[in-house]
Amino acid sequence: MSIPSSCTVLVERRSSPSKRLRAKFFYPRAIELYRSLGIGPEIATPSGMLTDAAIVHSLVGEEIRRWTLPAIEGTAASPCVASSIKQWDLECVVRDTVRRLRAHLFFGHEVTALDPYPDGAIATVMSITSRGKTRS
Repeated sequence: MSIPSSCTVLVERRSSPSKRLRAKFFYPRAIELYRSLGIGPEIATPSGMLTDAAIVHSLVGEEIRRWTLPAIEGTAASPCVASSIKQWDLECVVRDTVRRLRAHLFFGHEVTALDPYPDGAIATVMSITSRGKTRS
């Protein structure tokens, strides 16, 4: 399958957004990148919701250590602030944004080759479930 050269393509090895909790806190620089996609407000933590982190023995047990999370408040270094959002929720927002922007989304695929050119690149994309079939 050939995709027009002016299209944006997102390739993900997994068949769907991650159901495992892999991340829940994103620093301002990461939020800047997501903001460039126009999804900053969708993934922002409401003001005042998250300021500290703690290590505890259990939810009702002794608190071992507590600290203020860096970059929660705005700084001169970034126009964004950190966000607390589960990776599943973030990936669903990204997936929905990719679809809304009419980019090409391939879950269950991987990039097997990338040939750069001055005005773009050609990617060879292969289905994870049918490794013998190649799409570009």
